[in-house]
Amino acid sequence: PATLHAAIGARIDRLDPIAKRTINAAAVIGSRFDADLLASLVDDPEVAPLVAAELVDQVSFGPRPQYAFRHPMIRAVANESQLKSDRAQLHRRLASLIEDRDPGSADANAALIAEHFETAGDLHAAFEWHMRAGSWMNYRDNNAAATSWQRAQQVADRLPEDDPDRPAMRIAPRTLLCATGFRLAGSGFASGFGELRDLCLAAGDKRSLAIAMSGPVMEAYFDGRRREASALATEQVQLLESIGDPTLTLALVTAAVSVKHETA
Repeated sequence: PATLHAAIGARIDRLDPIAKRTINAAAVIGSRFDADLLASLVDDPEVAPLVAAELVDQVSFGPRPQYAFRHPMIRAVANESQLKSDRAQLHRRLASLIEDRDPGSADANAALIAEHFETAGDLHAAFEWHMRAGSWMNYRDNNAAATSWQRAQQVADRLPEDDPDRPAMRIAPRTLLCATGFRLAGSGFASGFGELRDLCLAAGDKRSLAIAMSGPVMEAYFDGRRREASALATEQVQLLESIGDPTLTLALVTAAVSVKHETA
């Protein structure tokens, strides 16, 4: 691998500046890329030298030709060969391009956009797009939604301690993971409820706590732990009464009613 890495690096170094800029941008896009997106990301790209150097192959012909890196290590070396600040700028620009290119598909592309913002180091933007991806996948693919919310949680945890938005951003994805964890057998998301409770109490966020509590209630209910579920349901109802929001109560009380029915 070291010999291959060095050989690829030497081939990239022999490229002229325009071709180098092209392969660097292509590496940011992905293992496969199309000419239109590449042209939007970098001015006057030149792919022909990359094909001639056997670094990429044209895999689709027509009005919108597509290309692919011949080997994953070629893309990795191309990524490593550029300054970190330049690479971050390309990821940031690419995230915006993906959204602007097809605004109607922004939700469907939210996970990809989030990944580029996260790679660029824009944690706030990455968080918003990870959360958006989870909301779009919710009720479409439970696993994918949970993955996006987990990524949002990880991003929020990376924020500086003195960031004023950090407490709310740490709470939001944990709330959704706890609330929906019962939909995924063995997810273990309810085990994070204790941490979330502490975060909500510190922030005075009763609403998120009430929403999140639905998950542990239903998980205990489905596991046959009826008395534990009943105790949690009682706590949730008391919390909802203290909040005093009829709409929120109506949205969440079904779980508590189901549990109380089982325990008479």
